[in-house]
Amino acid sequence: MSDAGAGTMILADLDEVLGELLEEGLAARGLLGVTVTFEAPSRERVAQWPSPAIDLFLYDLREAPGERDRSWHPARVDGRAMLVRAPLRLACTYAITAWAPTVLDEHRLLSQVIAILCAHPQLPVELLPPSLLVGEPPQPLIAEVAHVRDEARAEFWTALGNQYKVSLQYTVTVLCDTGVGSPRGPAVQTEAIELQAGRDSGLREESFTVAGQVTDLDGEGLAEVAVSVPALGLACVSDSGGRFVLRALPAGRHAVQARAQGHIASGELQVPGDPLALILPLSG
Repeated sequence: MSDAGAGTMILADLDEVLGELLEEGLAARGLLGVTVTFEAPSRERVAQWPSPAIDLFLYDLREAPGERDRSWHPARVDGRAMLVRAPLRLACTYAITAWAPTVLDEHRLLSQVIAILCAHPQLPVELLPPSLLVGEPPQPLIAEVAHVRDEARAEFWTALGNQYKVSLQYTVTVLCDTGVGSPRGPAVQTEAIELQAGRDSGLREESFTVAGQVTDLDGEGLAEVAVSVPALGLACVSDSGGRFVLRALPAGRHAVQARAQGHIASGELQVPGDPLALILPLSG
């Protein structure tokens, strides 16, 4: 989970990631010297831009569609075991326009931008700065190109004092850390069980309760997935958020499997240790 200071930079950092993505992609296609800007495309500003230019104007922010996850999740914050609120999913929508000496040049430039963005339906974790890394493990950011028809585009350009221009709608869903959490004690719970060797023998065996989560390739929790430790005959089923709890585990390393719809995900659990993350290649 990112710290509070990093979380205040999410929009500026998202701009920087998208700017680098487009600049590198355009350069790889031989389009050098293209300016990437994030200013509002008003008549006065456009007149000052170098040509050619690509403008990504962030014009809409709203909570992403779908029911908000209000559940609590295990996490480690500064080495402490915590329960934290699920992050807010914020849809950041840009109007992307191309500016060049001729309309044909603009269309060619915008076509290259579409190709670059379509090649990245998710913004990979390795491209993201700390402020955009949310979740354990960190989740990629979902990006959508021209997914909603906007009937108010003429009014948009009128408000900016400019002539109507074709624009590409591009939405990235970022995860915003709520910063709400509470201590939950150690990441594993230990239960001491006295052996039959006798009350005074001092011999004790410990069993552990370990939590984890099963997600799909997009990081969404998967419900009703069978999670088991085959060697021990232990099993459980994930809840609506993909979370599961395995109980009465002895100390050591254990092979764990998650099964659903004919798919299997395997992992190795260290007991005692941190929660286990398993990924199944399902759509959710």
